[in-house]
Formats: sequence, C-alpha cells, structure tokens
Amino acid sequence: MMAANTSDTMDPMLSQLLAAIQSIRPNLDFKTRVLLEAMLLMEGPLGSAEVVSRDLGLRNRFELSRLLQREGVPSLHRLSAWVLLLSWVQRAERDGTSLCHLAVQSHRHPSACYRLVKEITGLRWAQVRGRGSEWVSGQLMEAFHEARTELRRRADRSRSRLGSVPKMIRWKSRWPWRHQTNETR
Repeated sequence: MMAANTSDTMDPMLSQLLAAIQSIRPNLDFKTRVLLEAMLLMEGPLGSAEVVSRDLGLRNRFELSRLLQREGVPSLHRLSAWVLLLSWVQRAERDGTSLCHLAVQSHRHPSACYRLVKEITGLRWAQVRGRGSEWVSGQLMEAFHEARTELRRRADRSRSRLGSVPKMIRWKSRWPWRHQTNETR
C-alpha cells in the first residue's frame, strides 16, 4: 500500500529494489516498511538509531534492533550503508561523479566514504563502481538473505537449548509469578 505512493517519486531502480525486498519479505511490519521506504527515498541514513527509533514510535534503539532482527532485516547501520552505497554508485553511473565529489557534496570526509565502501563490500571503490548498481542491489538483497538465515539459526539454537531442559522448568521460567508461594508474594 505504501510502496504505491512512494514509487512515483522514487528512482526506478530503487522502486524495483523495494518491490524485490517486499517480494522476499511480504509480511514486513508496518514500521519496518516505513523505515525501508524512507531510507530508500533519502538514499541513505535517516539519523542515529535513537532518533530513528523515536520517529518510529519505539522506546529506544534496542527495540528497533529487536524489530529488525525479528523481521529478518539487516541492522540499521548495515542497511543504511548499503542504501547509501547504492545511491553513490547510481550517481557515479549516471553523472560520472567521483566518490570524493559525492563525499564533499554530502558533507562527509572522502576517506571515510572510501573506508565505508571497503568495510561494506570488501572491495575498493573502483571495483564496486565497475561492478555497477545492479551488483550492489544484488548484494543488498543478499544482506537480507543473510539476516533471515541468522534469524533462523538463532531460533534453531534456542529451540535446541530448550529441548534439553525439562518441560516443568521451561514452563516455570516462562511464568515465574505462577509459581510463587504466598510467602514470596
């Protein structure tokens, strides 16, 4: 519903990316969808985790982190870095702009931008630019798959740990107030 409104004002590549994300995560929470759309519209970071969580109506950055984990979405920092990188590569392809110039335009230090590219992709800027925006989009989608895989691995680990605990202990740990005696209440 929200994507139809924002796709009109969004770059075609970014609206395709949003559609691809929604196809692999069709049941995303409304707040997560809003975050993704805003980040794609802004072509990068929206602010600190504390500010973003407050804007989404969450209590703090930890609640935001849990929401993204539960939804199988990369962390806010990682997601915003990929979206920012994608916008840089698109502008470089479209206008022939250097990363140094893009950094200065966005009030960032060029060396920090080059380091961010290396940190996120493991490649130098020239290599990333040579691979193009399609490759960066694919890597962003891969980050979504990795986040989902991590979510499943954590769920399996917690289930396997609970499997070795007797049922009565698991039941008591879920509802400790039900097992208090009159003396401890």
